[in-house]
Amino acid sequence: MKILDFFNLEGKVALVTGCKRGIGKAMAIGLAQAGADIIGVSASLELTDSEVEKEVKSLGRKFYAYQCDFKKRADLYDFIGKVKKECPKVDILINNAGNILRKPAAEHPDEFWDEIMEINLNSQFILAREFGKEMIEKGSGKIIFTASLLTFQGGINVPSYAASKAGIGSLVKALANEWASKGVNVNAIALVISLRTIQPHFALTPSATQVFYHGFPQGVGERQKTWQERSYFWLHAPLTMCMVLF
Repeated sequence: MKILDFFNLEGKVALVTGCKRGIGKAMAIGLAQAGADIIGVSASLELTDSEVEKEVKSLGRKFYAYQCDFKKRADLYDFIGKVKKECPKVDILINNAGNILRKPAAEHPDEFWDEIMEINLNSQFILAREFGKEMIEKGSGKIIFTASLLTFQGGINVPSYAASKAGIGSLVKALANEWASKGVNVNAIALVISLRTIQPHFALTPSATQVFYHGFPQGVGERQKTWQERSYFWLHAPLTMCMVLF
């Protein structure tokens, strides 16, 4: 048996939230490359002919497209009901959908806090619970959450986001403690900062990035030579890695 055989996901079905772009899109394509069929959902995902659907289908895998606004609890339960009715059983849940709203803590309104908690934490618990119970019944399943550097570090001007991602860190451990003995593995990936993701929201001047640099006591690994040359910079900070193995 070759090492890559351990990563073979043929016959498995993965539900990937926030799959229209960025991290979620990459995860959906990666899982499809490993052999999984994909159930994709985002608030604004095209129901036909999305870029992620085209890429998944080009790999010979099935793609089921859904839209869901995760800040609306009724929409979330409606989406869960549709998936359970219309799709095969979910073997892998990628809890990736999220949002961030920026304002200093002293000015951070209730509306920001409530929306981010609903999307980043509440909806992800509900998805894990509703699909996790089915995984428990069959004795097998994988759930992966997208955590953040701010799960550990706290951030600046994003108190709701930082709190939601800290909550994800503890939720992952709580679910893993309960479900590992039942054949369901729960993990998280804590990601570093993507300049491509934050650029529309933050003035990436050399002085502004010092805010980030001073926030990481262990320092910054590879700094950009110019703002145009690189899409990412990597920070020496806690990173939880996981693998989807059956």
